[in-house]
Amino acid sequence: MLTARDEDDLLTALYSGAFEQPLWNTFLNRLRARMGARYAGILFRPPDRPANSPVELFSGTRAPPSLNRMYREELYKTDPFLDFQLREGRVYSMSDLLIEGNPTHDTFLNEVLAPSGIRYMRLVRVSEPSGISTWMSISRDREDFSASDSALFSRLAEHFRIALRSYIALEREKMRASIADDMMRRLAFGWISLDSRGCVVETTGQAQRLLKYGQGLRVARNGRLVATDPQTERKLSAAMKAIASAPGE
Repeated sequence: MLTARDEDDLLTALYSGAFEQPLWNTFLNRLRARMGARYAGILFRPPDRPANSPVELFSGTRAPPSLNRMYREELYKTDPFLDFQLREGRVYSMSDLLIEGNPTHDTFLNEVLAPSGIRYMRLVRVSEPSGISTWMSISRDREDFSASDSALFSRLAEHFRIALRSYIALEREKMRASIADDMMRRLAFGWISLDSRGCVVETTGQAQRLLKYGQGLRVARNGRLVATDPQTERKLSAAMKAIASAPGE
């Protein structure tokens, strides 16, 4: 259950985390503190990266550097989590994921999880419509998580799904804008946005370079777009007045 304090502390950090560097850093710190966890993390496994090199965002204590190196070199081959088709949105515990007596699972537990201080864990897969999935996890080394901890973790996963979708959409728009800017630069094309007074509000990079180094147009001290040639300036002023007087057209 999300309390009013959780909403203030956790949800605000979760939704603003897409604008942080590292991503979701404040949220993970607060999640770890709220859960009394030793570790809180978000794991991405992009399809273009090797299985032993996931993208990890975390707060708290990770595995020792020597163990991380061993995992990347060899131990990842025994990682049973790589084979799990986790149901999206379901919170899993350690007993749900590892079968006691299974040699592969026992090896991973004894050689990776236990030395990393992971005795109790909750894990949930979160995906968004484009198919990108992440894994959120929290772990402790002493006392297991309660049913209310799992319920809170499940609710946070629902909100993280929305935040992740917004983040992916934002990154796509930034990529489109970057491609568009590159095309306009190659074509020596740009645009300038003006307000009703003829002041420059926004420009593309190409247009900004034109205003800075070009000969025909410039930005006056009051922010207005002006032409250096008097005749062109009269035409420009008349055009801006005509547009400003008919804003609905």
